[in-house]
Amino acid sequence: MILGGMLKLKRIKGITHGSHIDTVYPDPLWVVSWLMRKLNEENPEYRTVKAELRQGRLFPRTKTVDVRIYDLPFGDDVLMRTVVMEDPEPRLVTAFPVLMAETSSQFRVERVFEWANGLEGNIAGEVLGEVKPSVSFFAVDYVERKADYLRVETDEVRLAFLAYGARAGPPGDNFEVELPDAGPIKVNLEEAELLLPVPLSGAFMDDYMITGKVLGVRSSRTLYGDGYLIRLKNLPLREIDLFVLREHLKGEVKEEEMLTAVGWLQGELLL
Repeated sequence: MILGGMLKLKRIKGITHGSHIDTVYPDPLWVVSWLMRKLNEENPEYRTVKAELRQGRLFPRTKTVDVRIYDLPFGDDVLMRTVVMEDPEPRLVTAFPVLMAETSSQFRVERVFEWANGLEGNIAGEVLGEVKPSVSFFAVDYVERKADYLRVETDEVRLAFLAYGARAGPPGDNFEVELPDAGPIKVNLEEAELLLPVPLSGAFMDDYMITGKVLGVRSSRTLYGDGYLIRLKNLPLREIDLFVLREHLKGEVKEEEMLTAVGWLQGELLL
């Protein structure tokens, strides 16, 4: 691993990322119980990768472990990615939903934030395009592609959005702001395409409020029940696939109309 790549890496001490399972099933404990039954009783297929974990504080050392990755179907468009470490006995490390999206963007990788378990990471950088927003997404392929994230400067990234909640319509009413040397200016939010960090205590670096125009919508079920897969036009991200459970959605989603959502931005390298 080259020095330049290591300079990108920042380890986050003491905390892990969290599963965000509640975006697809409101009771995460039920999902954990379901996962354990699947792993212990059904022996599902998995792939194995090698991972290097940093251990120790005063005298850090690197340990190589085998990691199993299970992709368990969880609905029409969602799978539950489950990471098990052999150390030496299999131990569940993390599990999180992955939306099988079809939307992607060119992305400039600037920083890699590694969570405390060493097997999860967030990627920070710029979405290349007209606006070039700085964003951070949870890398659903971090266990397998960590070395690639540290190596590449720009690459094609598949991005997806899983909503905690959403509502049909724009983010709010029009308002007026006073600008120096320009006087009052009216701001129209009816068709605003925004991507803003969630300003709430406890929010993670990949939690955002997003607004945009609905380009397409169809039903999408999970093991919990009905939901929607929505293709959203959003100026910062161009287009992005978004999933929301039906009970987490207020109003009726219609093509060519606006949608506002709060949720979790995830991604993975395409190549």
